[in-house]
Amino acid sequence: MSPTYRPPGGLPGLTSKTLFSAEELKHLYQGFKAQCPEGVAKEETFKEIYAQFFPPGVNSGQYAHHLFRCMDHNQKGEVNFEDFAAAMSTLSRGPLTERLRWVFVLYDQDGDGRISRAEFLTIAAAVFALIGPYAKPPITEQTVKLDLDNDGFISEDEFLSSCLNDDMIMASMMVLEESLAYI
Repeated sequence: MSPTYRPPGGLPGLTSKTLFSAEELKHLYQGFKAQCPEGVAKEETFKEIYAQFFPPGVNSGQYAHHLFRCMDHNQKGEVNFEDFAAAMSTLSRGPLTERLRWVFVLYDQDGDGRISRAEFLTIAAAVFALIGPYAKPPITEQTVKLDLDNDGFISEDEFLSSCLNDDMIMASMMVLEESLAYI
């Protein structure tokens, strides 16, 4: 018998905050509680869960760290179910601009509203650790391409504008959407 579904904050509140149905939230919550019986995921647990989505030997820890950071809104070192469900909802079903804003926050590690070259390279390195050592795209050219005013930083507006007008980035967003569609 599966555990009774009792999301913190209640199901009606969570369905209004996400793009998931009540049944989808129940299923997602049961999986979350099975992996995190205390009701929150610590970073190490989150990394272990995230690593299960990749073949053995793939270094997913760096990227998982940054995903966790974005979900840990209160910066207490833990992610509760509401934060997890909200992130999954945005990334899997949210409007494209909301997904891109979420990705912008992923890159903007210090939260100052702009992406520095160092921040860009840190996330790019984490992404490349996921896809393997054979992928070596021109990181510097991509950084310059996104920095429309050439001030050394990528603002949220520059990020959104560049992403929405780049076929390769749009294709990668569609792959992300398809990979999360079964959540």
